Amino acid sequence: MRLAVLVKREQALDSGAWVWTALPQGCPGSAGGRTIAELQEEVEALKHFFTGNDPSTDVVVDCLYELPGVAREVLVG
Repeated sequence: MRLAVLVKREQALDSGAWVWTALPQGCPGSAGGRTIAELQEEVEALKHFFTGNDPSTDVVVDCLYELPGVAREVLVG
């Protein structure tokens, strides 16, 4: 199974700090982290919850980055 998450850089409403947010596409929930490494750990920990699959199911995460001012070609390639 594949899980696509949209990754964005957003300002937290409570603290005002800039954080990375992952929004699963077609599944409920979200994940966040101060760094991309933290975000990736969070998504890996939650991927079975997002998809509703058993932990024994292999879930591959595809990250789609959305960063204003950065061309898609730079983020993909």
